[in-house]
Amino acid sequence: MCFLTRAPPLLTGLARLVRNCSINRYKNAPKIHKINNAMDFNWLIVQVLTYLKFKFLVEFESIKTIALVNCESKDLIFNMPLFIRSITPLSQTEILENLKELRSHAVTPYSDYHVASIAEIKLQENLFFYTSGVNVENDEHNRLSIHSEQNAIASAITLLGGDTKFSKIWIMAAPANATPDEAQKAGKSCGHCRQIMMSLAKLGTEIYVVTLDGKFSSPDSFEKQFLPDGFSERDLNLSSSSSSSSSSSSLSSSTTFFNSPKFQAWNIINETQSLTTDEIAKYLKVLSPHIISKKFQTSSITACIMKCNNGRYAAGVLLQDIAFLTTDAIFAAIGNAITQFSNKKLRFDEIHLASDNLHPAQLTFAEIEVLSRHYAHKQTVVHFYTSDKHASYTFVECKKARNEEIDKRLEDNCELKVDSQKCYS
Repeated sequence: MCFLTRAPPLLTGLARLVRNCSINRYKNAPKIHKINNAMDFNWLIVQVLTYLKFKFLVEFESIKTIALVNCESKDLIFNMPLFIRSITPLSQTEILENLKELRSHAVTPYSDYHVASIAEIKLQENLFFYTSGVNVENDEHNRLSIHSEQNAIASAITLLGGDTKFSKIWIMAAPANATPDEAQKAGKSCGHCRQIMMSLAKLGTEIYVVTLDGKFSSPDSFEKQFLPDGFSERDLNLSSSSSSSSSSSSLSSSTTFFNSPKFQAWNIINETQSLTTDEIAKYLKVLSPHIISKKFQTSSITACIMKCNNGRYAAGVLLQDIAFLTTDAIFAAIGNAITQFSNKKLRFDEIHLASDNLHPAQLTFAEIEVLSRHYAHKQTVVHFYTSDKHASYTFVECKKARNEEIDKRLEDNCELKVDSQKCYS
């Protein structure tokens, strides 16, 4: 799945022509003045094939329309497929090669155990989407780490909408220094990931374990051995109340899907030029979280867009889980960014958050810690957006506001004591 890193200048005119002829669904696509990298060339191919398909009803049975995320600036040079669109299913060879490439982006300073995952979302017989994820470790594993399967599914929900359900997932897990020549034991998903996947999977979803030497396990399912008698939101007769009004599986045609707001959400990862706050606000409005119930909502932040120090963007939404294994939007965006660009020199210059208020103390201690240790810097700006307002603070101001909020709560607690002095002893 290799694209040219440089396209002939002659294609520039074709790019302009296609852009002028393209339908409104591509109005957010990057403006191409000169085709000088793989991202521009790939965008052009997507535009040409999709335009021909919808304009002339041409069915490309043997051609896959693929949207790849590429990075080519500031020493972050990778060509990693975070998000793939295809009119036919990916082959086992393509799945294997992508999983092997993804492993190099895993962040595993403690376990040295790399896990990569690819989830398939089937919209129709001729429309498939694939999202990827890797594991991201931190020194407080329970609070701050992101699992590979959790990461891939979070990207699916972020880019395709809160009611998205995946139909297949492939998992490759092995020590970082393992090679295809060694005798291998297939890695397994942990209980944490099995629980998260269950709530966001279609009935009959197939789970495959893949080894480095290319062996694919027989398909497992939640109904068989993967998580029999598991507990999901279906057991409480709850359904996601995401902001999307219709299930993706109910869309009657590709055209309907392409023109829907949730389709526009994934364009954020293709943006190559700096966006204004008004443009960011529009993206935040179409990002759709997976909210089971307001009663389960543990964060006021429902969507997040990060501007990385390579000039590119990553996104994440809130994913609630019935067993309270919730993925906050900031963590989903971090996983999204690392899957795209790896962890090498990755920092966030801007953090944009959709919320119901503009108070700077909304970041949790877990979010502050993971950002402070690895991804934020003193000049990082945090923006909060409500439906009609916007406010911005430095990351340092958000940390200070959170600490002051906690100090105030401690003081309030002490007032309930008979001897308040003992509270500080």
